[in-house]
Amino acid sequence: ISHSPPITPSRSSAWEPGNCAAEPAPEPSTRPWTLATPISTLPGCMTTRKPSEPPFKKPPWTARPSLSPPKSGHTHLHFDGVLEHCEEALRDLCTDYLDLFLIHWPNTTVPLSETLRAMDHIFDSGKARSIGVSNFPVNLLEEATQTAQSPICANQIQYNLTAPKPDVLQYCHNHNILVTAHTPLGKGGVFRNRKLAELANRYEKTAAQIALRWLTQQGIIVIPKAGSTVHMQENMDIFNWNLSEKDLVEAR
Repeated sequence: ISHSPPITPSRSSAWEPGNCAAEPAPEPSTRPWTLATPISTLPGCMTTRKPSEPPFKKPPWTARPSLSPPKSGHTHLHFDGVLEHCEEALRDLCTDYLDLFLIHWPNTTVPLSETLRAMDHIFDSGKARSIGVSNFPVNLLEEATQTAQSPICANQIQYNLTAPKPDVLQYCHNHNILVTAHTPLGKGGVFRNRKLAELANRYEKTAAQIALRWLTQQGIIVIPKAGSTVHMQENMDIFNWNLSEKDLVEAR
């Protein structure tokens, strides 16, 4: 997924959808930032752009709303609905393309082929550099990869020590699909794993770092939440060390 120079709202006025005044990107920081409008009001995009002055008191780490927003149901997975929400996302984010556009939840009442035809159109038009899916099991991944004319770049699923999906992971690895783990700490559930505490003590890391490293060492992207800069830094400090092959297996 490529990163381009971000378009940021002006510091001189409050940010809102459609306010496209640009300024140079701020220096990287551990300060929380938001990527888009609140999830309940922006259907259907995931992007890597970051406003310089986040307007929300409790920003999400990623803006990953559903193509079928809670108030509108799953009807937006039809061809025209997908295109409409892509255009809305582009307007609200003040950009002419998205780095990644996802189908959030599959919907049995809308043919997947119709949804993917719209995703192909968005990809071919250059309005999304990559397309992907979320919460797709192997059978739907097979259908998606056989139906879509564009590469399926990513599958975002719940994946952690207490909820592994090795069959999905293997399929994705075999077909060059990135796996992104949401809820990588299982909402705290992974901390009930006694082996995790033992490994944390042995490696002189936190239990959360062990759980995240267990994922990244298998080639999985993780998107943990962090309520403080301390936790954010801990979440990032997982790339200069490795778990042994034995510990990777025993951690489960």
